[in-house]
Amino acid sequence: MVRPSPESGSISLNSTVLLLRNFLAALSIASIVPRRFMLQTGAKFYGIHLGPTRVPQEESDPRVTLEPNFYYPQEDALFAWCEQHSTSWNTVMPSFILGAVPDAAMNAAYPLAVYAAVCAHLKQALVYPSDLNSWTMTQVASSAMINAHLEEWAVLTESAKDQRFNACDGSPFAWEKTWPRVAAWYGIDYEGPSFDDSAYTERTTPYDPPPRGYAEQHSRFVKLN
Repeated sequence: MVRPSPESGSISLNSTVLLLRNFLAALSIASIVPRRFMLQTGAKFYGIHLGPTRVPQEESDPRVTLEPNFYYPQEDALFAWCEQHSTSWNTVMPSFILGAVPDAAMNAAYPLAVYAAVCAHLKQALVYPSDLNSWTMTQVASSAMINAHLEEWAVLTESAKDQRFNACDGSPFAWEKTWPRVAAWYGIDYEGPSFDDSAYTERTTPYDPPPRGYAEQHSRFVKLN
């Protein structure tokens, strides 16, 4: 894989980038050079939070520079340090992560579990918060176990050095089948999408064109209550 060129000063450092840079500087001071670095970023590398992207998302895809993304300067810092110290790196980009970390607010399973527990306590149905399109749309996720196995393989495999890897469960799902199962785990009923357009408010992605570079902005519909 060809390594991308560093961004030309367009992305300011934040605490996450500084944390990595300070760690790398400390390794230099201590004269410690790991045989391999593993940096976990995520699918936002492809700009999925900004609108539709081209699929399949491939590790060689160019960076999306519609707005700052701290993954990129993190990579640049790591690439530069590894080149300076003649060592190697890997980066892994998981999809939406499912795991058992109780304080990870971005863990998709955690907020859904809290929502379902509150509904169970109130003896209310588990209401799906969006429209029919998202109800039937194919989804993918990435479990913490899948991430761990892939990352272990990458750092221990000589031929995998200096490469990126996507991490994604190969078993796609849709909420139309998953949502009732989640409700059943909590012993409550569920409510799927409404067929009444007035039940929704429209949310539109911010960029026209979206990250894939053509077509219109993407709209999604969220239930009003």
